[in-house]
Amino acid sequence: MTLASDLKSLVDELDRVHRGDKPRWKENGLPNFTHAENGSVRYFNQSSLNAIWSISKILYNNLPPESPKIEIKEYANIIRQIIANMHAAGDFLGFDEGDQGKIIPRFRSLVHERLILMSQEYTHYFPAHTIGVEERAPFSIGPVTVFNRLHWLDSVDIPISSKENSQWKEFINKKINENHENIELCRDSEEIYNFLLEGSAIIKVITRGYEEKISEKFARIIAKSSLDAISLAVGREDCFCQQLIHGERFYPRMVYTLIEKNDRRWSRVISKGRIFCILSPNQIDALLKENNNIISGFGEIIGGVLDPSNYKHPKLANRWVTALDWFGEGCRESNDAIAVAKLATCLDVLSGGGQCPGITSMVAHLTGTNRDEEVTRFPSRTLNNLIQLIYNECRSKTLHGANNDRLRQLFEIRSCSVKVARVSLIEIAERLRAYQGPDESKGNHNIFVGI
Repeated sequence: MTLASDLKSLVDELDRVHRGDKPRWKENGLPNFTHAENGSVRYFNQSSLNAIWSISKILYNNLPPESPKIEIKEYANIIRQIIANMHAAGDFLGFDEGDQGKIIPRFRSLVHERLILMSQEYTHYFPAHTIGVEERAPFSIGPVTVFNRLHWLDSVDIPISSKENSQWKEFINKKINENHENIELCRDSEEIYNFLLEGSAIIKVITRGYEEKISEKFARIIAKSSLDAISLAVGREDCFCQQLIHGERFYPRMVYTLIEKNDRRWSRVISKGRIFCILSPNQIDALLKENNNIISGFGEIIGGVLDPSNYKHPKLANRWVTALDWFGEGCRESNDAIAVAKLATCLDVLSGGGQCPGITSMVAHLTGTNRDEEVTRFPSRTLNNLIQLIYNECRSKTLHGANNDRLRQLFEIRSCSVKVARVSLIEIAERLRAYQGPDESKGNHNIFVGI
């Protein structure tokens, strides 16, 4: 099917449904309709919706690279609205597949204009939990800023239409920090108050050139990557469990278990959860100062993902951030077997899909270690043996169903996997700052050789 034939089928179906004074709706269920700009209503049956989806895929797959980013589902909604507007206005009268009236160029133009209109600069704010990097002042990592709640309130200018006027920030702050239960907030202030309750920090991300829904999705990825990058620099696994965007999987602070024994005695087991990374403000300041150069490099890569036009190697930046996501999920994972699989995937992504040989070559180069050199004792393993164990024995066999022993002890392998992946992520981030080679999104695991 071509664009012209699909559009002709759609127009014919709309003409049939809307012939006469009342639409001819014969399908089960509630009518599926769209309001046109002139106030008319256009009804879409299943045949019409199928044609819209076909048209959407044709146009979406031919969008130029510089076009604003949008998901195909939202793009189909734009096309549906334009179709409704044009059909209600009579713009399709006399339309045929030959398009003698040049309707298709106008249709394309209207879709593009609507897409441009929907794609603007968006500033997204996400509640989050952190280790406290923002406690004393807003903390920036590349283009992303982390605020505490008070600093965020001071930084924003939200129009609140109520009797509170300029005091709304003060009222919210008191209700949060001083537990003033008797403070009554207006509806707008109450929504902001509830938003702030979802995290001890607020993360700010600005996007450009995206439709609103995909912009929010993209900004959330960037915000999460920023927290994971801070955790990577700090170097503690428990940071990954504590530094989370609202909506992510959050571990309990305490875990309770009751055990009944044969002699009818009961015992209660209380174990610490996985989110306690207790650092004083001075300790956090020292860690941030010590790792300032590393964090700065991470920020440049994240900035390259957020704005590829201002970074030399945006494809490699995307690869690094994707690997970081796998690393963070591996550190957060409670099951050791699944954690090792995720950490091995992090290494596979970094090596450009090099699998075991590519990962071994990459790690050997990044660490200056010979592949036959001993890297662990008790038991003794060479680098080559360790990567084979992590990737082939643990990752591949786990994912392919060959490892079925749920009680297999993998804590030591997990620890080694974390160390190898962390060193690789940090080394590659450092070398990317000076790298002048090609920007390749996949393959070629030796791209960093010679830096």
